[in-house]
Amino acid sequence: MMFNIVEDLKLKEFFNRLESELSDVRKFKPRYVDISTFMLSNDEEIDKHDELEIDEAITLESIPRGYEALIKGDYDSCDILAIDTSSFRIGETEKGIMAAYRASIVIFNGEEYEIVRLGPFIVNLTEENKGYIYNYLRKILGLAEVDEKRVPMLYKIVDRIRNLIERYLQIKTSSYLREGIVLWDGSLTGGTVDTPMKILRDALEGAEKSNNSVFGISKSSRLKTLDGRRLIDLLNDVHRPAFIKIHSLIDRRMADRILGEVYAVKFSPQGFTFRVDVHPRKGFDSKEELSRLYSLCPMFNGYPDPLRQTHINCYFTANEILALQAYIVQKYDLEILPAFDIRKHILYPF
Repeated sequence: MMFNIVEDLKLKEFFNRLESELSDVRKFKPRYVDISTFMLSNDEEIDKHDELEIDEAITLESIPRGYEALIKGDYDSCDILAIDTSSFRIGETEKGIMAAYRASIVIFNGEEYEIVRLGPFIVNLTEENKGYIYNYLRKILGLAEVDEKRVPMLYKIVDRIRNLIERYLQIKTSSYLREGIVLWDGSLTGGTVDTPMKILRDALEGAEKSNNSVFGISKSSRLKTLDGRRLIDLLNDVHRPAFIKIHSLIDRRMADRILGEVYAVKFSPQGFTFRVDVHPRKGFDSKEELSRLYSLCPMFNGYPDPLRQTHINCYFTANEILALQAYIVQKYDLEILPAFDIRKHILYPF
């Protein structure tokens, strides 16, 4: 049933058209890939480091007291939908950065998974085309185009494009279920450097129309308490499923940009603690919906497994990156430039 989603998407045609521009490229320097080492798929922390430090280094106004046990309840079964995207810089050309993108959409119906993968899409990002690509994606999200001065710098644009793809898919799928649960990777914070408030509101309005609850699950968080503890460390000494509602403790200026209620949650006794932003369906409160998620969603090491499946199905393995590099070199007859690191020559062996 989920293939109906893909039929309405504008991404495939657009990115296939962009790949055709590779015929103008002559030289390619592949990014070094070590098949024995885990590599982060996205460059989000690099691309947005300065903005993240300013935007999310928030301290709670008071220290949380106590926790509540997370208890399973008797809920009617429902579908659970999860989305994730990934990007990877696969190399450089004489004109810019070669990047690959992939997305996955997963639905769990209580018994089995249905999975759709989009991509990989290969794009040569350059100073000449970055504005066109960035504004096209903004346009299909209903955002106004920006002038060249406001288009992110080339080294930042790789992850910004990935984020716009993810937001587009969130909007398109938020109303796909009925009375269901929608899982997103990350918080429900709008008004950030890469997520205008309008995008988040549009996606959540779609979920509300179909009476779906939306959960933003964050594996990391810069929120911390007055005594310096991180939000995701608050339940370290609790060895049972539990949660702490901390939304009322967040600085009001920050809380007003979060379109949900914020919790620190541990879904399994020996699992990890996550920041969970809850946007409940109409007529239900966030605690009740958190209990519904806990009762109906399969977990892996205390993490919602549908989200884990989306990550698995959009992650670029080292072998896949090598295959993509070989593919574009062969198809477009590119001259390979050897990777060169001046540090190895002037600072060896240190």
